[in-house]
Amino acid sequence: MNLADAMERAKVLDWNLQQQLRPYMEQMKPRPSVYLPDFIAANQSTRADNVMEGKKSFYLIFLKYDLIFCFVLRQLYAARFGVLLR
Repeated sequence: MNLADAMERAKVLDWNLQQQLRPYMEQMKPRPSVYLPDFIAANQSTRADNVMEGKKSFYLIFLKYDLIFCFVLRQLYAARFGVLLR
């Protein structure tokens, strides 16, 4: 499912805004999420369809590298545009 369909399914944004964003969001696909049944409401478990498979140790490794990647991108942005980030 792409982000445009997910946006429509969530029914959170105004319809006109969804129509304006749709061309940009159709080409984007959300990253898989960590699925821990203890932290998801019982009525939401059937909707959790874009989840990672594996053990908690795999989730931690994945999230660790994801955070490192975000930090590196932030530093590159700061170096490129001369922005002081706190």
